[in-house]
Amino acid sequence: KTKEERIDIDCVIDKIKKQHCTEIFACGTAAVISSIDELGERNNSVYSVTDEHRPITKKLKEKLKQIQAGLDPEFKEWNWYVS
Repeated sequence: KTKEERIDIDCVIDKIKKQHCTEIFACGTAAVISSIDELGERNNSVYSVTDEHRPITKKLKEKLKQIQAGLDPEFKEWNWYVS
């Protein structure tokens, strides 16, 4: 089940250090879904995610592209064509 919630950055960094967070991505209108390789802090600390293959990110990106192209019948009503 999906849920949306605010997550404190210190919690995210802790989960990366413990390898409980293996993928990070950003999404938006222009970015679609973009992988994030690492998070950095002003003190120059850098935290890298561990899964270079990013299976969840790839699956979500492909699904979104199918929806945007009108190829996913489940979400056909999400598209409005303008001529």
